[in-house]
Amino acid sequence: MRQLEFRNNMVSLRSILLVSVIYGFSLMTGCQNDLLTGLEDYYSGDVRASQVRPVELDSFDRALGDLTLISQIGSREIRWNLEEHSALDETGHLQKPPYPNPDVQGTIQATVLFRNGKSQTFIFPVRVPASSPSDAFAVSEAITALTIAFATGDAASSVTGSLGLATQGLHSTQVSWNTSALASIATDGAVLRPSYAEGDESGTIIATVTKGTESSTKSFPLTVMSLPLTDSDAVTLASTDLSLSFAGEDTATSVTASLTLPLIGLHGTTVSWDASGHSSIGDDGSVSLPAGDWWDTNINSVTGEIVATVTKNAVTTTRPFSLTVVLLPPVASGFSIYAPGGYRYLQFSALPGTVGIGNYEFEYRRPSADGFTAWAATPPPGAATTGANPARFGWTQAQLPQGDIQFRVRIVRNGVYGAWAETPQYSNF
Repeated sequence: MRQLEFRNNMVSLRSILLVSVIYGFSLMTGCQNDLLTGLEDYYSGDVRASQVRPVELDSFDRALGDLTLISQIGSREIRWNLEEHSALDETGHLQKPPYPNPDVQGTIQATVLFRNGKSQTFIFPVRVPASSPSDAFAVSEAITALTIAFATGDAASSVTGSLGLATQGLHSTQVSWNTSALASIATDGAVLRPSYAEGDESGTIIATVTKGTESSTKSFPLTVMSLPLTDSDAVTLASTDLSLSFAGEDTATSVTASLTLPLIGLHGTTVSWDASGHSSIGDDGSVSLPAGDWWDTNINSVTGEIVATVTKNAVTTTRPFSLTVVLLPPVASGFSIYAPGGYRYLQFSALPGTVGIGNYEFEYRRPSADGFTAWAATPPPGAATTGANPARFGWTQAQLPQGDIQFRVRIVRNGVYGAWAETPQYSNF
């Protein structure tokens, strides 16, 4: 009804103006303005909030700058009341709270006054943002807030997937990364996990946060997990771990007895052996000593290779072992005492070939209340008869005082030692 009434009145106004022109009447400009103003005042509800709202307010009611407070719309006066907002002065100037205080929320009020005495009031919520932090403060807060985004299920101690490394931080700071301490991580956060054989990789990556001339760093210790064990890893590790079990004091360069060859390796691998490259060792580790005279240096050792094949499923690898089989020295036997004029000899028989003094080691011990004293080396032999059986080694009274005694002897040549052979206990030797 109100809109219809307004349209009807406007039609009447146009009719009056038309009649004035037709009949030559001249209306004063002031009279026309009074007439229009009267209509404007009569219809006081046609002012919209958007006509009054300060343009500095964004869609979130946040003040982007000092407010422009318009004082009138047409002939209508606008009066402002900013007393309900603690961060605005009467002119609309922002009084921003210092960082890190929160934004200030409040309202301002605009009242539109019409000439007919009527008024229309609008209330606008206004949020005044806090001042921006200093660069130093911005960097400090960004450092505190900075984190790494891990793949689902990952953590700093167990990285398996790519990392989210931010390039921008809090308060518009810039972030750069140094990952050189971890070969598994690129500067963009991409992760290339080490192999199972290489093992987990641990280290620290460093973030540098910058704003203006201010910067600071933050360290992130990380562990990149190795890939799961593959069949290839299994045979490689098992091959490296593989070892032979020697008898007694044997070594790879001095094998005198059969070897124990493992058939099962690490990580569920199997091991097979090929000894075709060694004439004195069988596939099962058995040893056949070289034939011939032990004193003949040309035939007292045989060197060759045995090869292990390590397998898991369809993956295999091989590892060779170089071994030297040596002929054991003979063991002294047939001990007896020979004591011609002033000398005492220990003689033993059944020795092959020519035996020199340098091919023997002698030790002795004497009876004691607890059994025997410890074995001790004898003085150098005082005399020797070589090249015949029995062989004899003797001492004078000064070299070896007379008394109850027991000897042991072993034969050695070219660094190869025979077994110790013990004599009976001799009384008053």
